[in-house]
Amino acid sequence: MPKHLLRIIILLLIYVNVAACASTTTQHKGLTTDEHQAVHRSTNLVQAVTDHSQRVIGKIDWQQGRIYSYGHGHMRSPAPYTVSHGRQYALDDARATMLDVIRNLQVDAFSQASRFLRYAVINRYLNERVKQANIEHTLQYHDDDYHVTVSLPLLGDNGLTQLFIPTLLTRTREKNHLANDFYWEKYEQTNIWPDNYSSVIIDARGLNYRPAMFASIVDKHGRSLYSLDNVDPNAAMFMLCEYTDSMHAAQRSSRAGSTPLIIKAQMAEDFSSVNYVLAQEDAEKLITADSRGRFLHTARVIVVIDD
Repeated sequence: MPKHLLRIIILLLIYVNVAACASTTTQHKGLTTDEHQAVHRSTNLVQAVTDHSQRVIGKIDWQQGRIYSYGHGHMRSPAPYTVSHGRQYALDDARATMLDVIRNLQVDAFSQASRFLRYAVINRYLNERVKQANIEHTLQYHDDDYHVTVSLPLLGDNGLTQLFIPTLLTRTREKNHLANDFYWEKYEQTNIWPDNYSSVIIDARGLNYRPAMFASIVDKHGRSLYSLDNVDPNAAMFMLCEYTDSMHAAQRSSRAGSTPLIIKAQMAEDFSSVNYVLAQEDAEKLITADSRGRFLHTARVIVVIDD
């Protein structure tokens, strides 16, 4: 074989090999983008959910109020399986995985969503909602492998929050006792209050607090200042607290209004890391301000936590 022809063949082999490696790398990045992002962004505000083998199966975005799950599918061979079958397998996997992600939702200080899945009515509702999960994107990363991401809202009429409200209302009315024996005189006699506070911003940065759908505010004795029990259910469907990672974002929130009351939370105890603890003086300020502004009833509460 002539040398020049041998050189051409070698160069062609090198080119094909490099191109294949580049293609594989690109496909690999496409396959794992969401999963890597979920791992790296597994923070207080964006919680990555893994299975028993530590594979990322989804995420809970508390800031955006949305829950995501990932599915993988393989187009089987031989025929009659087609490309559409591979996508469908991935979609079915993502929907099944969504139920596992939902189990990891922190509902309140005492329980995750998995505790509520024993109720038949909740299971029926969840199964129907999962069938309607929004397809965020579909990715084909090999000839016959697929990756599908689906999502469900946490908030609003179609959100998962409404599923838990009836059961939680029964329980909170049994457990919570609204603090009503504070001494208001020193606040009522001063001029430091605006006519009406529009909301409250709880600064919980640096205190290891975590988000929950129905977090409460309590005083240092554990007495309830704010819970699902004293919130309009229509407002509660949007979670009792809006979560953000900066005071600037909290003050610009639609819940904040023009005159938010800003209060610093105290260190949380282990059992109440999703219930925001206030010093006694701040607890009195909150109740006094709410007696004028009535912002707690409409869930105008924003919590700033570490990202």
